[in-house]
Order: sequence, then structure tokens, then C-alpha cells
Amino acid sequence: MADSASDSAAGLAPDLTKQSAIAAREAEAARRTGRMSDGMCAGAYADSLKCLDKNSYDKSKCEDKFDAYKECRKVEREKRLEANSKKSFFG
Repeated sequence: MADSASDSAAGLAPDLTKQSAIAAREAEAARRTGRMSDGMCAGAYADSLKCLDKNSYDKSKCEDKFDAYKECRKVEREKRLEANSKKSFFG
């Protein structure tokens, strides 16, 4: 009986390790995208990460995604600066 319990535990260990790795990766992705989820560039950010995942982190294959994200961030920054310039400290 102890043998069957140890066999089932041994059989689960690789699966649990794999599940833990997947969970850790998903948690990291959620943490990274969570910071960006409020911005207008969240989609471009997610697309660039997906491209990296899809292409085994070969950045050269994702240049168009990076460029789109950088351009989006520039536009977002310009809009934020414009909005801030219209605000007054005194009301």
C-alpha cells in the first residue's frame, strides 16, 4: 500500500512542478501587465509580450510590435503632458 501511495506521489510530482511553473509564469505576466492595464497602450504592451513568447524571445522578430508600443507610449505621454498643463495647482 505504501508503494502505491509513493508511486502516485511520484507520478504527481512532475505535474505539480509543471503546474507551479505555469502558475508562476502566469502570475508574473499578470504582474507585468497589471501595471500597464490602466494605460491606453495596454494592448500594444500585451501584443509585444505575446510576440516574444511566440518567437522564443527573439526580439528581432518583434520589432514592429516594439515600435508600435513605443509610438503609443509617446502619444500617451503627450496627452498626459497636455492634460497636466491645463490643470491648475490652486483649483
